[in-house]
Amino acid sequence: MNRFLLPGLAMLLALQLLVAATVYWPATDDNIASALPLLRADVAASADGLRISDDEGAAARLIRTDDGWALAASGLPVAPGRVATLLSTLEADPGWPMAQSASARERFAVDEEAYERRIELLSGEDVLATVFLGSAPGFRQVYAREAGSEAIYSIDFNAYDAPTDDSGWLDRGLAAIPAPSAVRWDGHRLESGDDGWRLDGSAVEDGAADDLVRALEGLQVTAVAEAPPQAAQARTLAVRSGGQAIELTFVAEDEAHFLKSSDWAPWFMISRYDHDRIVDSLGALTGGGGDTAGETGEEAEAIAPEAATP
Repeated sequence: MNRFLLPGLAMLLALQLLVAATVYWPATDDNIASALPLLRADVAASADGLRISDDEGAAARLIRTDDGWALAASGLPVAPGRVATLLSTLEADPGWPMAQSASARERFAVDEEAYERRIELLSGEDVLATVFLGSAPGFRQVYAREAGSEAIYSIDFNAYDAPTDDSGWLDRGLAAIPAPSAVRWDGHRLESGDDGWRLDGSAVEDGAADDLVRALEGLQVTAVAEAPPQAAQARTLAVRSGGQAIELTFVAEDEAHFLKSSDWAPWFMISRYDHDRIVDSLGALTGGGGDTAGETGEEAEAIAPEAATP
C-alpha cells in the first residue's frame, strides 16, 4: 500500500469531521440557540404590573403594592406565591430551543396572533417584556417564546397556572381568621379562657368549639360577588382574633352561598361546604342543629351592634 495513502485518508477524515462539526454544532445566535432566560431578572424586578391574557380577549391585570401583588381592578390580594412561581419559571434557564420557524410558532401556539397565554410585564402602561405560552407537549410542560425572538422552548409549567380571570389569582384565604379566641352570634358568646372554651359562661367540650375554630381558620372564598338580594336574611358572627374584631355575614340562597367580611369591601362567593361547616358548628354548640336559614332582617340588625365587639 502506498505509504502516503493512510496519512492522506486520515487528513481527509479529519477534514470531514471538521466540516460536520461546523455544520451541525449548535448555533450561537442570541435569538435561537443561546440558553438565555425568557425573562431577565432585572426586568421582572422593575415591573410594577402584570397582564395575563388569551387570544380570545380575556385578561387579568395585577399590580405590585407595598404589601405584595394585588388585583388591579379591586385591590384584593393575589394568592401568595402565585406571581413568584410564574416569574421564577420565566427567569430560569429554558435549555435549548425546540424550534424556531414561523410554522412552528403557529403549530405550538406561541404566535403573536394565536397563543394560549400572553404574559406582559408592565411599568405603568409601558410593556417591558412579553412572553407567549402555547400548547402543552406533556404533563406540566408548555411551549414558550419571548416576543421578538424566534426560539421556542419547552418549559416546566402549565398554562392554566397563569389564569386570565381575576378569580383565578385571588387569595382564597383572605377571609380566614387565624386563632379565633371569641365568637358572638345570635346572642351567644363563645370564648376561650385558661380553663378551656365557655359558651355563655358555661364550659363546653373542646371538640365542638374546635370544629368551629377549624372552620373559621380554613374559610375560603371562591370569587368576588355582587351583594345578594336577600342580604337581610343573614347570619352574622363577630370574631375576635389577636385583639382584632372581625364581622362575618353569611347568606345562603338556593345553591349560592355568600360571605361579607368587615375586613374587605366586596361580597364573596364561598362553597356550600364552608358555609355549612360553620353553621353546623354553631348549631352543635347551642344544640340547635344545622339550621342554615339565618336571621331575619330585624334579628340581624339586633345582632350587628353587639357583634361589633366580641
